[in-house]
Amino acid sequence: MDLALTITSPQWQPVTDRNPVVTVEGQSDLAEVDCRPTFGDFTTNPIIFNANKTWNPWLGKKLSVLDSMRVLDDSWHAFGGLPPNEVAISLATTVLEAAAELDFEPDNVDPSVDEGVCISFRDGNRYADIECFNTGDILAAESTGADPEIWEVDDSDDGIEGAVARILDFISKQ
Repeated sequence: MDLALTITSPQWQPVTDRNPVVTVEGQSDLAEVDCRPTFGDFTTNPIIFNANKTWNPWLGKKLSVLDSMRVLDDSWHAFGGLPPNEVAISLATTVLEAAAELDFEPDNVDPSVDEGVCISFRDGNRYADIECFNTGDILAAESTGADPEIWEVDDSDDGIEGAVARILDFISKQ
């Protein structure tokens, strides 16, 4: 099976022992490819990149932050709370991919003391985040400094894409 994939970040490279033929430039013939970071000492599972999605220069950095959360232990935070699990990391990956499709870079990708991953966006006094919990639940919030509006996000691709688009609209308002 031949695979052609454009990878513009030197931080992520295809795992060639899992993919018999990998061409780093060209059009995608296959939907997904295993990639591992080319930096650090990562012994965790590779991230699966969807080759049919838009790649942004910031995405590799945000995904590497997300991947680093896999090695957190139960004492990662002074106030307690379990580190993000694979459920939360997978959902957060979908959030980052949806943001990349809109070229909407998050300000931060952080583990949450509420047991999950928090992806946050800010512009001036406008703040929003999407929190992906270890349970599989997802909450989004928007705030201009006063009472935040919080809503549940459906864990489907459409639900996540809709939440990211709504937050982009909120953050972009003047």
